Amino acid sequence: MKRILVIDDELSMPPAAAEFRRAHGLPGYSYRFVATREQALKQLDGDEPYCMVLLDMRFSAISSSHGLEILADLGRMHPEIPVIVMSSRREPEILIRAWELGARSYIVKWSDNPNFQDELEDRVTKHARRSRRDTILGRSAPLTKLRGMITLVADHDSTVLVEGETGTGKELVAESLHHQGPRNDKPLVKVDCAALPSNLVESELFGHRKGAFTDASADHRGKVEEADGGILFLDEIGELLPEVQSKFLRFLDRKEFTRIGDTRTKTVDVQIIAATNRDLDEEVRSGRFRLDLLQRLKLFTIRTPPLRECRDDIPALAEYFLDRLLRRKPKPVEGFSVAAMEALVRFDWPGNVRQLSHVVERAFILTGAGRIEPDSFPDEVRRGPLAAATDAALDPDGSLDLKKHLARVGWSLLRDVYRQEIEAGKRGVRGRVAQRLGLNPVNGFSRKVAEIRRCCPELEEEIDSFLEG
Repeated sequence: MKRILVIDDELSMPPAAAEFRRAHGLPGYSYRFVATREQALKQLDGDEPYCMVLLDMRFSAISSSHGLEILADLGRMHPEIPVIVMSSRREPEILIRAWELGARSYIVKWSDNPNFQDELEDRVTKHARRSRRDTILGRSAPLTKLRGMITLVADHDSTVLVEGETGTGKELVAESLHHQGPRNDKPLVKVDCAALPSNLVESELFGHRKGAFTDASADHRGKVEEADGGILFLDEIGELLPEVQSKFLRFLDRKEFTRIGDTRTKTVDVQIIAATNRDLDEEVRSGRFRLDLLQRLKLFTIRTPPLRECRDDIPALAEYFLDRLLRRKPKPVEGFSVAAMEALVRFDWPGNVRQLSHVVERAFILTGAGRIEPDSFPDEVRRGPLAAATDAALDPDGSLDLKKHLARVGWSLLRDVYRQEIEAGKRGVRGRVAQRLGLNPVNGFSRKVAEIRRCCPELEEEIDSFLEG
């Protein structure tokens, strides 16, 4: 029998708990009731697993922050267990904070909700299914927030734009939205816009009739039609040509389209999820992307965090990739040495999770037995960012360009401090970064970046991408 933990001080007394079981118990589930954070964590750390937690957000004579504190602990220590928060009244600010901390759903308590039983059964059933399909790994705050955002959006048919660097798992977000949403029994059709030949994009999306062009030897259903009833995932949508953007905008407005060479208009029922590793606002400013299309796509935006913002997750992710390799090809590899894991955590991972996966696979192949050591990693991972900066500053004859080396090290430091200030969420980020680094708070940041650009023009694109992101 599956077990649900209920954290609610009003239900911790036996008579109240017995009445809850009688009135709201679900077949196939048993309940355990606790009143405090300590009791809850003791239960979850025990030998018998729980499939779900029901958490009251307002405790008697205690502010709602107590429920949020418990939720934060659950997200940090047991992110794999879905949490449904309960409250006697809707409080948008508290609910938004709860979702950011990883709550999977919300329900109004039985005392103010005559449909509590039906809603509870619906949420328990949904989240039991979702927990088996959760492909977003990691316990760090950015990934916990990402899972919360996915859960928030999944029950709706809204258009979603997933933004993030290459290798951060944008396709996994689309898959999670599909698995957790009402269209999970319908197709998820994926289109890599960057891989489509420019002369075939419209045909691949909307289809064509036989004879519409030279190579059209038969009727062809487009991806839009294949996705009818389900979800159309457009990866790297920033690569769409302007003329195709225009036609896709018209499709978004009415979900109507016409195959190439046809006169009949077809209608489909699809949800659109788009993804990009570009700054589409900048693409709009440069005239490469339509503003009206971006506005339609940005109905709801989900950001996938880069791996460097989730360093606490690197050990678990590395172990996960290694375990997966060992299941495919068993060999006497026993994990990572301390030095190897330190090197993985220290590295910045410009290629993000995808790059980490490739590095672990390379190390697995090179390691015959025992623990994986740093010497099985590529040079830049093994030696760290400072050594990489030194290598980049070496002249062809092996001499060190000290000015370039110091500029690269300075950029690495400035970038890390900038990230920390962005995460703090306050205004005046550049001034605070300059102050922390001993620069003039008025213009020191801009001057230092300009100096780095002059010394290292090869960093120009990286700097632009970072500061515009």
